[in-house]
Amino acid sequence: MSGIRDWADRMWTGDLGTTNVHPGQAHIQFEEVDRNLGFMSAFSNALVLETAEGLVFIDTSSLFHAKPLFDGVRAWSSQPVHTGIYTHGHVDHVFGLLHFHAEAEEKKWPATRIIAHQCCPERFDRYSLTQGYNGHINARQFNFPKPVFPSRFRYPDETVRLERTLDVGEVRIELFHDKGETDDHLWAWIPERKILYTGDLFIWASPNCGNPQKAQRYPREWAMALRKMEDLGAEALFPGHGPPIFGPDRVSQALGDAALLLETVTQQTLDQRMQAAAAQNQMNRAKLANTMAQARRREAQAQQVPFDMDLKRAQAEKARMETRLAPVKEGRQRDQLDFDVLDAKLDREHDQNMAFLNSKLDIILEGEKQKGRKELAKLNARLKKIGKKAKSYVFADGTSMTTKEIQRNIDALYKQAQLKGDAASKQAAYNEFSSFVGKLTNSTPVHFTVTDDDTMSQGTA
Repeated sequence: MSGIRDWADRMWTGDLGTTNVHPGQAHIQFEEVDRNLGFMSAFSNALVLETAEGLVFIDTSSLFHAKPLFDGVRAWSSQPVHTGIYTHGHVDHVFGLLHFHAEAEEKKWPATRIIAHQCCPERFDRYSLTQGYNGHINARQFNFPKPVFPSRFRYPDETVRLERTLDVGEVRIELFHDKGETDDHLWAWIPERKILYTGDLFIWASPNCGNPQKAQRYPREWAMALRKMEDLGAEALFPGHGPPIFGPDRVSQALGDAALLLETVTQQTLDQRMQAAAAQNQMNRAKLANTMAQARRREAQAQQVPFDMDLKRAQAEKARMETRLAPVKEGRQRDQLDFDVLDAKLDREHDQNMAFLNSKLDIILEGEKQKGRKELAKLNARLKKIGKKAKSYVFADGTSMTTKEIQRNIDALYKQAQLKGDAASKQAAYNEFSSFVGKLTNSTPVHFTVTDDDTMSQGTA
């Protein structure tokens, strides 16, 4: 076996241990691994194809290994560099051609054509704007002694949106775009030789699918890209970091395992979020059921009707739900409102307001208009004050009204009662006003907004 092939095989079988796969411990070497095919193993890799029209680089490695790359390639081939392909715009993949550019300028060769995804130039623009910030972030991530980050970039000459086929000399290279570690990622397939270059969609490590220090990653799309590659039946895989993988079975296993990991992480994250939302919804419904039971209790007490069975049933349901959801509630304890204290405070204020209203009812309806309006204004002020905490009132019949709706209703009934008319009409208006006051007196204020659909669904459950 050649040096890189032997290293790759020993890495796959575990002969080198489990800690030597990390790209930070890369095997620094350029070597021909097949006919007209060279591979640069470094912190970030590069694949080089020798064609009749010149060399084609798939990825270009980094500034740190630009000189070993140049020396290794030039010991292997003297051809000019025809095309360089950036798999994505991360700085460890786009600076390895520095010495080749200088050589072409010195020998007056045509400039190398650079190809990248259409989002890559925008990435370079962002990097230039945030050069200092990225320097500090990378120093922290890679343990650099001081911040280091470029401010100038070699922009691509041509860009790819979804896919593109290149024919250079006798070699056909198919480029595909998929989101994964970045939004500007390309991967390459050489169908005649069944060679796959994944870029950083495969790196011999758990995919970096979420990092609060970096830009958004795309785990779902990343897994889909790996599945596409798996279906190609590649016989050799060259990754963005780490050793190549030879043999169709090994390639399939590597891609499938990485895809499965991403699929599992994505689905578990979605499931956890859905479970948390469902648990919170169940808690709200249990709370609402208990509130409505209390409203029915008030009504029953006023009418001296048995109510114990409904109340006990609702309380048992609330206790059952709270026991079932105790782990969720405990995890959110710091952020939860103390519902019982809040309810008790709302109940006290509501009772005070209703006592005031009932004591002033005769003055409002039958006293002098000026005094009636004055007392009504006091009531509205009380309702406005409690309205900052009480968003809705739940009535014994299962319906509800917001505090503002209650104020508007009281004002409308008062105006109707003050209209001139015969004694029967005025009495009917007085009765309607008094009836609403009685309904409001027996209602329960709650600190969240309740729609009639919610209360009806609870009342018929």
